[in-house]
Amino acid sequence: EMLQTDLTANDTWEIGAGVEAQGPKMRNVPILFYLGYRQRDLPFAVSGDVSKERFYSAGTGIPLAGPRVLLDMAVQRASRSEVLAISESAWIFSMGFTVRP
Repeated sequence: EMLQTDLTANDTWEIGAGVEAQGPKMRNVPILFYLGYRQRDLPFAVSGDVSKERFYSAGTGIPLAGPRVLLDMAVQRASRSEVLAISESAWIFSMGFTVRP
């Protein structure tokens, strides 16, 4: 029943919010902390049911070489609501560097 030939696109909503805060200083540069939330409806329904995606995220930005090099790390919890007794969820971990000359 998941393979459909009569799919139509639906109008959807997406909302998100986040906050960034400064923590203690390291090498005279503040450590940054992030929290976020995002929710959206998927544009295609399966058997008339629309699935929702939700993302919860948290992260930090740590200065490694003053303000010139930052280490950004984040974790997200992603999930899709159940449609036809099928749902999914995942943990997403990311890490990156910002280098300013």
